[in-house]
Amino acid sequence: MTKNAAKSRKSNEATTSASRKNDSVEAAVMKAAEKAGIKDGMAKRATSELSRTLTADKRLCPVILTGNTQMRLDFAINSITADNLEYLREGRCRVQDLPITSRVVNDWTGRGLLDDTRDNTAEWRKFSNVEVAYINILQQCREFGLSSRRLLNTKSGLEITLYKNNVSLLEIAYSYVMNWSDLDKEDLFLLIAQDGRCNIARKDDLTLMLQSAAFGTHFILNLNEVWNGK
Repeated sequence: MTKNAAKSRKSNEATTSASRKNDSVEAAVMKAAEKAGIKDGMAKRATSELSRTLTADKRLCPVILTGNTQMRLDFAINSITADNLEYLREGRCRVQDLPITSRVVNDWTGRGLLDDTRDNTAEWRKFSNVEVAYINILQQCREFGLSSRRLLNTKSGLEITLYKNNVSLLEIAYSYVMNWSDLDKEDLFLLIAQDGRCNIARKDDLTLMLQSAAFGTHFILNLNEVWNGK
């Protein structure tokens, strides 16, 4: 067998193996969806949408979203106006208003976990509502023992802008929890993998993932509890 033929055969075998693995995960998802009482079409539609959006970037850990979750998040995203975004991003809180000390702020800034966007460092540093929400997440992650290096992966994932209006994953999650979660009577969760990669999901999605047994170890934050103290 020539080198080219051998290389081609290995490539075909790898493709076949990857295809079988994808089929296996898809089958596990469908089985879990059936157990959870979710229609196949809805689960498949959400999974394909996810492959084009939330899982398109390797900085995010993979999740399974039901069609209902995708619809709810899309609705929350589409309701975010330019004025909403300006309000979310406007610096309002000083260091003394934060749940952490100025020493911790400086330490996390030095490690790249917090951004300092001031033009003049002599000015008072202010934090937006979304930045405060992010700091709350960092606190929880540090308590769970996640290292700064892995938290950089979490930060990178939360900063991804997923839609044409440049709304970040963190802003989507914050907007949903603050404006729509009570109406839906559904909490929103942040999943963080061992390497720090993250993603968002609702209760039905967690059920699917746990039942499919297709995903590795994560720890899970209930963002409604983190941000609202529920």
